[in-house]
Amino acid sequence: MKYFETEEYEIKKCKDLILLKIPWNYDEEIFPSQFFMIGSDFSNALLNRPFSVSDYNDKILTFRIKKVGRFTNFLFNLEKKSPLRFIGPLGKKIDLILFNKSKVILIGGGIGIAPLIFFKRFLKESILIYGCKSKEDLHYFTYENDFNGIIYTEDGSFGEKGFPTDYLNKLKENAIVISCGPLNMYKTLRNFLDRFEIFILMEQLMGCGFGVCLGCVINTNEGYKKVCEDGPMFNLKEIQIVDSGSYEQYRF
Repeated sequence: MKYFETEEYEIKKCKDLILLKIPWNYDEEIFPSQFFMIGSDFSNALLNRPFSVSDYNDKILTFRIKKVGRFTNFLFNLEKKSPLRFIGPLGKKIDLILFNKSKVILIGGGIGIAPLIFFKRFLKESILIYGCKSKEDLHYFTYENDFNGIIYTEDGSFGEKGFPTDYLNKLKENAIVISCGPLNMYKTLRNFLDRFEIFILMEQLMGCGFGVCLGCVINTNEGYKKVCEDGPMFNLKEIQIVDSGSYEQYRF
């Protein structure tokens, strides 16, 4: 884990999407599903915010960020460079051997596609499935992305009409599923647990990112776990999700 502040970064924007790129000149290896806490003393957001690594190529780290709150609005509206604070890489290092023994289906919903783009670089055989509401949301996936994928839109305005999880109904062979997206998508994926091994990347509020504040604790079949240290990748079988709730209802 490294802690540093830098003004050496690049920000690109497409609609409400921010691509934040920084050089990574350290020897520490970065694994798929890992994330960084990012903040700034010049932002009105008190705490650092967690953002997953969307790509790492040619010693450049890329974060694919949607403008939704105080800090992301701060990034989006930066007119001159202010120092940004980075802590990471954070999160559990995963064993990639498991995911290269079988075909992997990567299913992303909305901005949840971000960490899956990086994940694909490590896989021998994989398919990217992206789902969004309409063609107006395609930029979360397509903007400066080297990889192609199968696209689903809820209104049918581009690609196949429906949800990205619909792809699993067509799949006859064995595969491992890795997914990142909204809670409702994870609830739908539970219907496929008898056919596939399914892993999800959890999104939680975090104060520190390295296990001290306990702000990201979730309930699992093995007791409470910290998303920042024990995750953010979990086997869907072990996560307890209430049918009618949101993340807050099964947060500790």
